[in-house]
Amino acid sequence: MMTKKFYLLLCFFALFSFTKLYSQPTHPGQTATNEGVVSGLIVDAAKNPISYVTIYVLKVKDSLVVTGGITNDKGVFQITEVPYGKYFLEINAMGYKKYQTNDFTLSPATPRHRLGQFMLKERSTTLGTVEVVAKKEMLETNLDKTVFNVENSIVSEGATAVEVLTEVPSVDVDIEGNVQLRGSSNVTILIDGRPTELTLDQIPSAEIESIEVITNPSARFEPDGMGGIINILLKKKRNVGFNALFSLNGGTSIFQKKLFFDNTGANLNLNYTYNKINIFFSYNFRANQRRSAGELDRDSWYLGDTTNILQDNVSGSSFRGHNARLAFDYFINTKNTLSFTLSYNHHGGNDTSSLDAENGRYLLGEIIPYNRYVQMGAGNSSSNNYRANVNYKKTFNVKGMELTADLFYTQRNSDNYNFSLQQFSLHDGTPDYYQNTWTKSLNRTATGQVDFVTPVGNGGRIETGYKFSYRTIGQEYSLFYGENADDIVEDINQSNDFNYGEYLNALYFIYSNTFWEKFKVQVGLRGEIANTSSELHSTDTLYSKNYYNLFPTIHLRYDFNDIHSIQLSYSRRVTRPKFWDLNPFVNASDKLNLRMGNPNLTPEFANNIELSYSMVYKKSSFNIVAFYRQRSDLISRYTELGQAEVIDDLIYYYLPENQIYTTPVTSEFDSISDFTYTITSNQNINKSHSLGIELIYGQRLWKFWRINLSGSFYRTIIESEDLIDPNLSNDWAWRLRLNQSFSLPHDWDIQLNFRFRSKSLTTGSMGFGSGGVGQGRRNADYSLNLGIKKSFFKRTFTISLNFRDLIFNPATIIHSYSYDVDNGYDSNSIRYRNAFQTTLTLTYKLNNFKNRVENVEHGDDGYEMSE
Repeated sequence: MMTKKFYLLLCFFALFSFTKLYSQPTHPGQTATNEGVVSGLIVDAAKNPISYVTIYVLKVKDSLVVTGGITNDKGVFQITEVPYGKYFLEINAMGYKKYQTNDFTLSPATPRHRLGQFMLKERSTTLGTVEVVAKKEMLETNLDKTVFNVENSIVSEGATAVEVLTEVPSVDVDIEGNVQLRGSSNVTILIDGRPTELTLDQIPSAEIESIEVITNPSARFEPDGMGGIINILLKKKRNVGFNALFSLNGGTSIFQKKLFFDNTGANLNLNYTYNKINIFFSYNFRANQRRSAGELDRDSWYLGDTTNILQDNVSGSSFRGHNARLAFDYFINTKNTLSFTLSYNHHGGNDTSSLDAENGRYLLGEIIPYNRYVQMGAGNSSSNNYRANVNYKKTFNVKGMELTADLFYTQRNSDNYNFSLQQFSLHDGTPDYYQNTWTKSLNRTATGQVDFVTPVGNGGRIETGYKFSYRTIGQEYSLFYGENADDIVEDINQSNDFNYGEYLNALYFIYSNTFWEKFKVQVGLRGEIANTSSELHSTDTLYSKNYYNLFPTIHLRYDFNDIHSIQLSYSRRVTRPKFWDLNPFVNASDKLNLRMGNPNLTPEFANNIELSYSMVYKKSSFNIVAFYRQRSDLISRYTELGQAEVIDDLIYYYLPENQIYTTPVTSEFDSISDFTYTITSNQNINKSHSLGIELIYGQRLWKFWRINLSGSFYRTIIESEDLIDPNLSNDWAWRLRLNQSFSLPHDWDIQLNFRFRSKSLTTGSMGFGSGGVGQGRRNADYSLNLGIKKSFFKRTFTISLNFRDLIFNPATIIHSYSYDVDNGYDSNSIRYRNAFQTTLTLTYKLNNFKNRVENVEHGDDGYEMSE
């Protein structure tokens, strides 16, 4: 009943907003009684017209904005329906100085004010004979988000979104590429505000404009992602005329004391704007190789029987990716814009791996090996991703009123094929064991959204919107085995055909206003109806669940003055189980380490509260945030021990909750009467509490030297009745990041970045990728990166050289365990990665793709009065 009332309330406000929208006059050329017209022509110093200049009409009495307009492609503007009164104009255009005109009066005697031809001056200042080039701050802290401007990061050049995110405050990326925000891996990753099927390593840094970190989003955003939202904004220039950017890069890395040339790429950005049309095209090619190695030492005991497993593995992969994107904007008129975006991504790769494993039992304190084998593997993968987007935006004569509509579709097709050969050495005459796996998946996502913003009352604003999204994920998996590579048969028990579907309807309402010119208030509410279903065709099992939820948000801010402010915010978030978390299929390709999903998982909810203080004074900025997060039914990867028994020609795995899984005996190892194994799945743990403090400090020490220091300290307490060992339920952790940038004479730039992460729990963080451990603790991690850039020919050509992991820290160590008197395990695993990576990047900018020139010493944001 409450949900129905909520939707009725939102519909009422939406109806009210659209009624107000369509109550506006439909003929802008006609004026009503007691209304006048303001017109003029805006040109530059060369007398060329300037399009899309913003003109505001303000009252002389209180400087409040009454209405406004934008110049057309000929530099002409005409603002109608201006009530009679005394006004002045504020004229603002990117790259030009702001201006305020002299006062004028509209009355029955003078209903029209003609500004005539008005010239804007460019925002450039020459200090002596040196021209100073403006740069955005690498790190900007706004009301509800932190923005990291990638174009100013030298160490990110030639890299991917994975490496870029390692520089962003509050964000951590582990050795597997998993992202955490303030210690939580439940993060929503968006591309230009929309969901994506791309992985972070498929997004080149050359395509990224900036990254937004939103820890407490408003009700306009989807509530998914307990930790918040990371929104990656791609480049899309809209400069007048034709401009372009070309770049090439190549790199090396060191792995296990060997040097590899393993990273090449090329990037092309083209943009052309003429009259009402803007076209943008980008293409990126990237080829690289990744290498990793690992060690595992695990003791397991089951009803008095203690076993040991030792594993050493090395793997490598070669990767090739093509990314193409075409964007088209059509400016119908000064108030209506239509945009189209199409993109295509193709990624393919080859993988190789080797594994040495030894299994043994404890006898009188010594390990007696009973099986040793070597496994060699190879595979290849291919994926194609298609994205299409149509966006419509309309503005109105009333300043701040805006209507947008958005349609989005993405599809990803992928194929993965893997081959492995096991050779056993402790049993004479044991045949080789061949195993092939094949995985095919098809993911589709479609969304439609309408948003409307309108001013109300005295300075207030209402935002309303509706969104529908539909997502389907399908995956087919097959496993083949045999004693001869040319004579393999399918293991029917290992066949998996799983489909997942989700329908989501959402409405939101936001009201914001400013009181006493210092106190800003924003309250919002989002209601969602989610219908989900999943089907495992191999067992003809169907699961379906429906969710009805409300997600309130509150943002309060008080500005003491232009320097000091405080803010309090609250949001309710959700983490829905992922596709692979729900799939009940048992993956027994590694017979000692099984993996499976849990179709009974329920969504995880979180309540986030933040209290922050901000200070911005001259060349300094300081922001400190105290945050608290309470999670219920948190989804966590969980690893436990099980017992397997061989009866006749079948292996019987006795799974949790009295389930039994069988698979055929396929090797000498399988014929052992019984053995212990681990199974990793996902569970809902009762709840957890996290509280901490985060600090971000920015300082320009001199004109050439900027620093950004950020750090966080937090504690996490996990409450679980029977799943988690008490020693793995209480975590104290901290992070530190220091970034320094130097702008030196003769167009030299240097950047130095240091990052440190203390020991932390893996419990509640979803572990690593699609496999790996559940509950455990990882060691500390740190890195030091250096970037050097030199610009030539008035900054149109640059050479960049960056070094990653200057401090040798190649390994991540994880201690995972589950203690019980009769049934438990204790393991240590080590993961090795590439170290000391170098990348050389050459970039050329054509025409006005270059940075805008302005006076950075004083900002030059003041007004100039026209004559």
